[in-house]
Amino acid sequence: MRKLLTLSAALTVTLASAQTTNVAFVYWNTANAAFQEMAMGVKQAIKESKGTKLTSTAPNGTNPSQVVSMFQSSAQTSKDGIVLQALTPDLFFRPLKTATDAGIPVISIDAPPPKNAGVDLFVSNDNVELGRQLAREILKKIPANAKGKIVIGNSNPGTPPIEARVQGMIEVIKATRPNLTIVGPLETKGPTGSPSDVFTVWNGIVRANPDALAFLAPTNADPGALALIERQTGKKLLVGGCDLEPTALEGVKNGYIDVLISPEHWLKGYIAMKQLLAHAQSGTKIPTGFWNTGSLVVTQANVDKIIARQKTEASRALVLVPIAKKQLANPDAYLK
Repeated sequence: MRKLLTLSAALTVTLASAQTTNVAFVYWNTANAAFQEMAMGVKQAIKESKGTKLTSTAPNGTNPSQVVSMFQSSAQTSKDGIVLQALTPDLFFRPLKTATDAGIPVISIDAPPPKNAGVDLFVSNDNVELGRQLAREILKKIPANAKGKIVIGNSNPGTPPIEARVQGMIEVIKATRPNLTIVGPLETKGPTGSPSDVFTVWNGIVRANPDALAFLAPTNADPGALALIERQTGKKLLVGGCDLEPTALEGVKNGYIDVLISPEHWLKGYIAMKQLLAHAQSGTKIPTGFWNTGSLVVTQANVDKIIARQKTEASRALVLVPIAKKQLANPDAYLK
């Protein structure tokens, strides 16, 4: 009888350990390179986890109501947790509250969750600081006694992370270089926000401000447009931008873009999903607060390394997994 009980207990443990962990990643759209980076980070975390089923879902284009619907569907099937990336968090208050009240853990990345919705962990870079970084790097290239204009353009106005970057830029310029005049932020998305529209708007801005000392932008669509203007006109501009669009990286390599600041989106997806899986599979408590994954300055000095890193999913993982694991091993250094 004792042997039978032992075998029965062992069978119970084996069955429990064989259960599938059902998690989801719901994000803004599949078309944007920044969101694709986050999805790659999530995918790598799942790849390292046995017995895990991931539902990764997003619209092909911007459709907030569809994202809400996708989140609600995921809450029905992915009971072990959801990582959510949503640029209009307030639309998600009720769906989030319903899910978290039902015991489904949710971690937000990239844009902060609505207050009191039951989401205790927000994983992102500090976008205000990212804007400050960009301004500081560009100001190094402008003489201290210079007077003139710095133009800020934004092809995605009203988006919380992007507005935070603009805030950081303006904050540093006003505080450290009051002799400079800030023009903008000017909306650069045009009628549709397509790359051709962004280029057309920036072309007009550059023509209207031929003596500007620098052109700054907080989004991934703008730096490439400025680089194309330089290539077509032969005029060198002082340009700073954000994100790691392939055209922007080539712009840095070819000398058209002076500085890019990367929000390191891949890390957000990986670290958030790792936390969710640890909770689901080991009972590890999900931390509370803001997990700052950091950012990266890209110039001609390191652009070749970053282009090589960004070549494939495997090359990203080779460089970024050790960085993420260092953060996960010392959470107190990154949590606020």
